[in-house]
Amino acid sequence: MDAVLSWMKFPALQHIVTLEQCSSLYALISRSSCPLKTLELRVDNRAIHQEELISLLTELPSLVTVRLKDGSCGRQDIGYCIDPLVSRLSESVRCAGAQSFLPHLKTLNAFQRSC
Repeated sequence: MDAVLSWMKFPALQHIVTLEQCSSLYALISRSSCPLKTLELRVDNRAIHQEELISLLTELPSLVTVRLKDGSCGRQDIGYCIDPLVSRLSESVRCAGAQSFLPHLKTLNAFQRSC
């Protein structure tokens, strides 16, 4: 998938559902300059790190919906990823005048699953 995503552009892309790592996704979104509204992403320690997720979301101020799904079949707590995200959102609300983190966000879902 990396080979395909390394050259494609989708300037009108609004919704992404992916199992890809953030590095591939980040490059695609940067190249496309798309007004992404929905991001659905599988999260686990192997696929995504907290810092990568925050960096990716920082570049997507147009997001309205974020869905994070556990990709570990319940072997880990999805909170490792959600806690920093919620902290960043609350910091953004407290710091009036600063650029908001995800200013259009209306829905944040985190799903823990068991296989």
